[in-house]
Amino acid sequence: MVSLLELQNASVPARTVYSNSCPWQYRGDIGCGYKGKPISNGKNKRFVPSGYNEDMVGSEVYFSGEFKTEEFAKFEEGNVYPDWSITSTYSKGDTVKLVPYDHDSSLNPIDIYVCLNDGVRSNPIYDTENWVLDDCDRSLCGCRLRFSDLATGAGGGKRITENPEGKDQFWTESEEGLPFGGFPGVDPYEFK
Repeated sequence: MVSLLELQNASVPARTVYSNSCPWQYRGDIGCGYKGKPISNGKNKRFVPSGYNEDMVGSEVYFSGEFKTEEFAKFEEGNVYPDWSITSTYSKGDTVKLVPYDHDSSLNPIDIYVCLNDGVRSNPIYDTENWVLDDCDRSLCGCRLRFSDLATGAGGGKRITENPEGKDQFWTESEEGLPFGGFPGVDPYEFK
């Protein structure tokens, strides 16, 4: 006889526990759910200087003073970005999306790219000199860049799920908490 709780190669919980890394896919429908404006690249270099600017966020900015926050990365009608087109020419600050081939945003979220120069016609996937992918570094800092109370000033704080409190249209750290998928409490603590 064997106990029902005796399982070989079982992982409980069903996902790996990391203290400082979020496993959610950025802009995915499951977990993160971020749907706001582009905030930074994968190393937390911000696109515009406004928004969260606290610990562990560098001072580097792609567009320092060139755009007002409300002018940067404007949505098209229906709060979506235009698809990248091979026939279009793009200017500094233009924002485009690339939809995955399978159109399954829960498994393969839409990628948002920001143009860095004027007169660009190249494909954002292959041209890293003229395009930057809006990405998260998967840390608490990356999550705060998008969901802190200050992030709403840079176009952040928007999620695919509705605000459970219904107070406003934003999902912020002080009201709803961060959707960080890591487990900061499992990090070892040293007594001093």
